[in-house]
Amino acid sequence: GLDGRVYVASPGDLPTVIARLPAVGPLAWSPDGSMIAVEGFDAFASTITVVDATSGSEVFAVDAGSSYVTGAAWSPTGDRLLYVRTDATSFEQPAQLMSVPAGGGEPEEVADLGDVSTSSPVAWSSSGDLVAVAGMSMSGGGSVWIVNVDTGEAARVMTGADGLLGWR
Repeated sequence: GLDGRVYVASPGDLPTVIARLPAVGPLAWSPDGSMIAVEGFDAFASTITVVDATSGSEVFAVDAGSSYVTGAAWSPTGDRLLYVRTDATSFEQPAQLMSVPAGGGEPEEVADLGDVSTSSPVAWSSSGDLVAVAGMSMSGGGSVWIVNVDTGEAARVMTGADGLLGWR
């Protein structure tokens, strides 16, 4: 929550604080349940911090620099984390779909997402080769993109909409 606490609880147990970070936003559990990607934010920056789900210790953090990072989601195999990076200093820079290995490391660009400014969580296909990204655009409307994460090929498939996505 806004107090920066990350809680975990098993059914029937009281919640336990496992980490304290800057203001906490959306989070994503790794498929094996061992890590949690936590989006944090303040008025001037955002971060994604990956914490160990048991100890709460930091595994790695995405250095956003002068960018906003949103939409974190683990691949179906848990080998990487995708997120959307938007330059906070220039509305003319395209948003980028980024990938970072599960253990941390240097983020790599997967695809440009045009004028997307904020993103809901990236939605992976069950096959793990495609993702859907929905977000608001700089012009105020929403758009939905489908990206092949292996080739980086990206296509805007819908405009005028944004929100949570899922695959069937």
